[in-house]
Amino acid sequence: RMRCSRFRRLRRTISFSLRLILFITIPATVALIVLREPIISVLFQRGHFDAQSTALTAQALLYYALGLWAFSTIRVIVSAFYALQDTKLPMRAAAAALVVNVAASLILMFPLRHGGLALATSIATAANVAILTVVLRRRIGPFFGGDFLPSLGKTAAASAIMAGCIGIAWRLFPWNVEAAAGERLAALAVYIGSGGVAFAAAATLVRCTEMMDILRMLRARMARR
Repeated sequence: RMRCSRFRRLRRTISFSLRLILFITIPATVALIVLREPIISVLFQRGHFDAQSTALTAQALLYYALGLWAFSTIRVIVSAFYALQDTKLPMRAAAAALVVNVAASLILMFPLRHGGLALATSIATAANVAILTVVLRRRIGPFFGGDFLPSLGKTAAASAIMAGCIGIAWRLFPWNVEAAAGERLAALAVYIGSGGVAFAAAATLVRCTEMMDILRMLRARMARR
């Protein structure tokens, strides 16, 4: 009975952690995909790093962004195995992911070039998460609670609204990769600002649990001050 109680608490903790992480990484993924070229341009485009270099780097960022959810959730899953005092399984899963990475790199590097290497890394990390998730579920039971999928759907909907608002801002303030650095920075700030406000408003409107938790924490912190 005590063991079942521990597993129940562990499942709740994992579910909450994954929901909170995905609440952050899903909109971040969407924003990185939509704004990949402006972000790279503002950060790096100067001197010998020209517009073509920006386009090539943005291509790699696209494929890395596709694996952002896996890069962020792997830590939670691995920590759960450490809590169960199992360090061997995560190491074996990482070794399997390495094999997947090499195989995917060899397959994708020719059609997608450097983007294929980035995509292979995302695929390998996703495979690592999948392996660990399946095994962990067998050991402690299902940890995607009843509110997990609805929360995921609300986050995805808010992210879609965010992407739409970024698209509107893009049309109002068209992106010009050849513009001066200050103009590019201002345009990116408009895109990020409009997207961030849109996501926060949409998440609040659809009553995302994670958004409510964040607002409660902010109110509690302000009350203590």
